[in-house]
Amino acid sequence: MNLQANSEIHFHEQEVLSVFSESFCVGNEEKLAEVALGVFFALRNLGNLAGDQSASRLGQILIDAPNFVPQFATQKANGGFRLIDYPGHPGRKSFSCSLQMSENGVRFAMTPRGFGWLATGINFYAPIAVLGYLRSTAIKRSDDAPYQSVLAKAFQICGQLQLANRIGLSNQNELGCVALTPAFDEYI
Repeated sequence: MNLQANSEIHFHEQEVLSVFSESFCVGNEEKLAEVALGVFFALRNLGNLAGDQSASRLGQILIDAPNFVPQFATQKANGGFRLIDYPGHPGRKSFSCSLQMSENGVRFAMTPRGFGWLATGINFYAPIAVLGYLRSTAIKRSDDAPYQSVLAKAFQICGQLQLANRIGLSNQNELGCVALTPAFDEYI
């Protein structure tokens, strides 16, 4: 198994975002890479926001992922933000992330842009970015109910880990693999 995926989440206005994602895998490995990238992106943001109310709120929202992911996929729910196609120019604030997973381990990198040295406003944008990735991925695979179920379960586990105060700066890779258990069971 050698999974590689990247994503960019751009905020063109405060609650208007575009999501660009790519995977360097095919078939079930591509599905696993998409879920894994989202899980590590969620965990990194939850870990970075630890102690902030926005992390608790995002954790509570993610607990309910099995109920709203199918609505995201059919676009019956919008999560309180507008998702647009990438308009050809970067947003004024953005998150870029990349994931590499192999038998040798996990390498996840995330770069927030446009927040300044003190990360001003990141506690507002990060939860929306996580939900934006989740919504974009659900829409991409709107005709694949088993995939949506795996995606929702993995994000639900992220929410549970947050509410149990288990996410730290040093254990995100380990917890990511725990949250990916439903995906590993389905795709490996």
